Amino acid sequence: MAWSRLITGAIYTLSKPLGRFFLGIILIILGVVIGLSSHMDTYQKAPDGTYKIIWLKSGKLDLYLKETGQHYLIYPEDFASMPDKDQLHSLSLSSITYDSESEKQIDVQHPDGSTDSGNSFRIEELTLSNANGDHPITFASTEFQQDPNGVYRNSWPIGVIFVVFGAFLLLLTLFLSLRGIQPLRFRKPAAPVNTPGQPLPAYQLIPAQQLEADAYSVPDSTQPASTGTSQANPYENPYSGPEQLQR
Repeated sequence: MAWSRLITGAIYTLSKPLGRFFLGIILIILGVVIGLSSHMDTYQKAPDGTYKIIWLKSGKLDLYLKETGQHYLIYPEDFASMPDKDQLHSLSLSSITYDSESEKQIDVQHPDGSTDSGNSFRIEELTLSNANGDHPITFASTEFQQDPNGVYRNSWPIGVIFVVFGAFLLLLTLFLSLRGIQPLRFRKPAAPVNTPGQPLPAYQLIPAQQLEADAYSVPDSTQPASTGTSQANPYENPYSGPEQLQR
């Protein structure tokens, strides 16, 4: 029911010139706002602490920070190469760089069967080193390798769609207005003769252009009215009766 009412309201709005005009303006403004929301997605460093390494069934690597309960995930599709289990157990975590806008709620099942839920971030770079901090090994995602400062999130492709559709509605409204497309009006016919047993004639649909033409069609007053019979001028033929008697 809600969808049907929404569709009916949209059709009714698009059928009205004023509705198309305001809807076009709203879509253009919305598209510009979406486009202006484009921004630079910066990376941040994860805090130091004790991390628990959890291999998930989906193939992701979860680095769980015990002090804060925060999860940092490595997605295999983001990396050309990932650290193996031997490297993770023999080396220490030197630094973790994550996407600050990739926060997501997840449910994690630990090897002991317990489950845990919390927020997670997407890891973009991971650095491992030995106990002395020598010989670091870095694993970076494709996006991080392209720009270590962050990724530009461009929202203009979606915003342009709204702007184009809104401009189309405005041009359509202007085109229909210039063409002079008007709704039909009602005109009442002449008063009929009141004949018993006969119904009155129905109203007729007359275009607005014809009404305007009829309003300005005034008969020429300089032409004499036609009565249907021809009447001779008495002054054209003199009196031809019997002569008058002279006294």
